[in-house]
Amino acid sequence: MRWTAMISALVLTGLASVSYADVYRSVDPDGRVHYSDRWVPGSELIHVDKRHPSSEVAAAHLSGDQAKLAASNEKIATGQAQVATERSVQQDLEKARLTQCKDAKDKYQKAIQARRVFRTTADGKKEYLSDAEAEQHRVKAREDMDLSCGTQAH
Repeated sequence: MRWTAMISALVLTGLASVSYADVYRSVDPDGRVHYSDRWVPGSELIHVDKRHPSSEVAAAHLSGDQAKLAASNEKIATGQAQVATERSVQQDLEKARLTQCKDAKDKYQKAIQARRVFRTTADGKKEYLSDAEAEQHRVKAREDMDLSCGTQAH
């Protein structure tokens, strides 16, 4: 009986160490959001590992029913942390989509308001587009806006 309790405690301790981790969120220079279990400069801690070393020791002394309850509670906490992380990811994706939509709208407005459209060459000089090229540029800007914002973007 004592061996069974010790093995159960070891298994619970192993599962607990695998299922918990700090989660960091960072934004790269291109505006993409990344999540990791490792800190990088400029990252933000969004989930903290709330385990306490004493809880692992206490788990070794729990009865069978108490150990099952503790394991169930740990699963619930892990699930809640995962839901919170997924919610943060969805919010970040929505922010990125709104930013892309705004940028596409601005680009389209500039394209249709400009009398002459130009592109910048590799050496930094302005190269004006022909009327046909300018029209293609405006059509492309509209398509990009519709893709980023949906067709209701006007």
